[in-house]
Amino acid sequence: MANSNYTVQFNGVNIVTTVTNSSLFIDSVLNEFRSKRVIGLDIEWNSASPTSKVATLQLCHGSRCIIIQLLHLDFIPNSLKNLLSDRSVNFVGVGITQDITKLDRDYGLKCWYGHELGPLADRVYGTQQFGGAGLVSLMQHIVGGRIEKSEFATRSNWGVNILNTDQITYATIDAYASFAIGNKLLGGNN
Repeated sequence: MANSNYTVQFNGVNIVTTVTNSSLFIDSVLNEFRSKRVIGLDIEWNSASPTSKVATLQLCHGSRCIIIQLLHLDFIPNSLKNLLSDRSVNFVGVGITQDITKLDRDYGLKCWYGHELGPLADRVYGTQQFGGAGLVSLMQHIVGGRIEKSEFATRSNWGVNILNTDQITYATIDAYASFAIGNKLLGGNN
């Protein structure tokens, strides 16, 4: 599989998701992300092995997501390096600081800046209740949506050549929820 498109329904939104392990194809999809101010970012790896490399990178803006199977790329395209290092983009997520560190360590991918959603919510709302909150809680409190996490997908083998439907849904919803929360906190309409 070089690339496939899926539609994931979540919270009343049809999210068009491209899953790809083709370095050349990534350029065309990432063109859709150019000049976007807020992008949800998440990664997956085989958590049973803490030293395993990042298997997938998920990016989402609006109802458009891409799942890049980093483990199966023949090379990292410049379009991905350029997007991640673009100082005008606000990457958002839960645990994004660790995700960015892992992307750099495993692939030399440098991300200019990532906003941790919990502390960002505390700053925006002037509270101290969201700092350690997870994605499920933040989605419920900030956007009003409900996320059901699949334990099967969480613990699955993210390094496989072909991701299954549960994995694609899980990865898409995590990236989309990160975008939706971050977009609301950073002013919306991005």
